[in-house]
Amino acid sequence: MFRTWLRKARPDVILTLHSFVRELVNDAGLRIPENVGLIQLERRASHADWAGMDQHNDQTGAAAVDMLLGMLHHQEFGVPSFVKATLIGASWVAGNTVRSRV
Repeated sequence: MFRTWLRKARPDVILTLHSFVRELVNDAGLRIPENVGLIQLERRASHADWAGMDQHNDQTGAAAVDMLLGMLHHQEFGVPSFVKATLIGASWVAGNTVRSRV
């Protein structure tokens, strides 16, 4: 199914969470990044050559601990009446799976 979609849609780039997509593209006879680019939406250190988004999971974890400690310090127990959220923005990391900007 993927190969059929790939040949029919002919995307310039594929956004994915899964690194096995690279093998699927290669098995379809396409070259990365010459024929199609790959971007990992949650880039992992184990795939350092990929282009993608660094979600800064370490900073997200630290922010969660800070929020929990603040709740404990203020004696806030149970499910809060209103949801609180902290956004840790992602950062683009260039890699070999997309063409260089000209």
